[in-house]
Amino acid sequence: MCDEVALQDVAVHTGITATSTVIGSVIGSAIPIPVVGTLAGAYLGTLVGNFFSTIYDEARHDKIEASDYKDWWKPW
Repeated sequence: MCDEVALQDVAVHTGITATSTVIGSVIGSAIPIPVVGTLAGAYLGTLVGNFFSTIYDEARHDKIEASDYKDWWKPW
């Protein structure tokens, strides 16, 4: 049997990475070079998705606290 938390983690990672890759591809398609823009957008979208997946892991498994980022939100 699979652990329920592990199954939820896989679903969230897949959703985050797939969504960011598709959004990156759509945005990259605006670059006028036909295939290059879409590929570059997909690559950058995947990088962003991996970043947010890492943040999700750290927050979900109590490796970080929201208070760790309290100073980041201050504009000065």
